[in-house]
Amino acid sequence: MNLKKLFGKRLRELRIQKGLKQHELAALTDYEPNSIGQIEGGHKAVSFKALELFAEKLEVSYYELFDFEKVNTEKSLTNSILREIEGLNKKDLEFILKYIKDFKKFIQ
Repeated sequence: MNLKKLFGKRLRELRIQKGLKQHELAALTDYEPNSIGQIEGGHKAVSFKALELFAEKLEVSYYELFDFEKVNTEKSLTNSILREIEGLNKKDLEFILKYIKDFKKFIQ
């Protein structure tokens, strides 16, 4: 995988960990939402100025922007799941909880 794709994947992961949508990160950084999508997709390179801005707005170090080993960690996946179920009604949450419990029994 090339550097642009790795960086884009990592940027997406950090954005999701912060609970931001693409358009929200775009607003924080004065980028167009489709530019964020192009960067995350590995189709667009970024400048050093952009790296500084992303690190600042995502509250991470420069190193963390390039820590490709952390992509899809257990914690980030758990946070992604929590964000996906946020706002669901009680009935849906109860269904999901039952499904998770059944699934855990199945895999054990």
